[in-house]
Amino acid sequence: MIFALIALPLSSSGALFGKEDDPEKLAKKAAKERAEIQEMRSETLRDLYKLKPEVQEEVMDSEAVAVFSTLGVNILLLSTARGGGIVRETNSGEET
Repeated sequence: MIFALIALPLSSSGALFGKEDDPEKLAKKAAKERAEIQEMRSETLRDLYKLKPEVQEEVMDSEAVAVFSTLGVNILLLSTARGGGIVRETNSGEET
């Protein structure tokens, strides 16, 4: 018991709460998430163009295209949501 009381404060927050402190791993995770969102954008636009081919020209003439995903959990009175997205400027191709 005494060992647990001493070891607990000495443990890193990453070990206790799943936080990642390694910048290289964080960069890889961000790149993976970005690639997944870019793929989602491609799939969404592909599906949209199948359903309504006439909107493709409108999309290309727009200032930007944005897609967002959300993941929500509802348990009784507790509700949480998390998501991400990407905006691509049509003319420059710059992504945010």
